[in-house]
Amino acid sequence: MAEAPQGSKALIAGIAAGLGVAIAGRFAKAGFDVIGLARSGRAAQGAGDAVAECGRSYEHVTCDLADPQQVRSALAPHAGDIEIAVYNAHQLLIAPFGETSGEDFERVWRAGCFGAMTVAQCVLSEMAERGSGTVIFTGATAGVRGGARFAAFASAKFALRGLSQSLARELGPQGVH
Repeated sequence: MAEAPQGSKALIAGIAAGLGVAIAGRFAKAGFDVIGLARSGRAAQGAGDAVAECGRSYEHVTCDLADPQQVRSALAPHAGDIEIAVYNAHQLLIAPFGETSGEDFERVWRAGCFGAMTVAQCVLSEMAERGSGTVIFTGATAGVRGGARFAAFASAKFALRGLSQSLARELGPQGVH
């Protein structure tokens, strides 16, 4: 990974112990300050420690990524500063399809795909305007191959993959990866 330009920020939406904290640490090592978004502050300590070890700053913002107004409010002060945005949020539901309620299915989709759309809308116009930036959506095997009892999760990950491909084709020519 190349060194970050001075003052660059990386956004990790859906930061949590494990992958989210590891991603934050990796971007901090490359010189990025990190903004973490999650429904709770549980991950803030681990992410803050991982980022601080690299001499960078960490800011944690609590918001529900499935709520567009909360996401817009959380990102409004930062949108122009974000060079890299990583969407790592999901809701895992493992259940027989016949026992999956419409509410549960929608909750999984909102966390896994709709939230990504909202985060992307908050950062992509600024990235396109300056002609640089990267948006990364973390995936799962379920985004390529749905398994038994994973209908809601696989549907959200398939949709996220489609969103990613469409945005790449639309914004790539403007310098956004």
